[in-house]
Amino acid sequence: METRSSRRKKEGVFMKGQLKLSVYLNYGLVTVHVVQGRHLTSGSQLQPDTFVMVSLIPDEKGTMSTRCRTGVVKNSSCPFFNEKFSLYGNI
Repeated sequence: METRSSRRKKEGVFMKGQLKLSVYLNYGLVTVHVVQGRHLTSGSQLQPDTFVMVSLIPDEKGTMSTRCRTGVVKNSSCPFFNEKFSLYGNI
């Protein structure tokens, strides 16, 4: 979500921002709760328009992956999403 030039350095570690989420697994159903982001930046000085994409990687058989996306939170480096997605996977 952040370009290399906009990384912040803290205690010797480059920071790209943070994403708070929870993941639940129940009999092949994966539920992802995207809560919020913190310290997200764009490649410019402007506040970013942020969103999160969630997907499952396809298995060896080439099964199509499922993708979901949160709504866009405009002009926010600390967006609050509170969105849940349910994805079926062979896990």
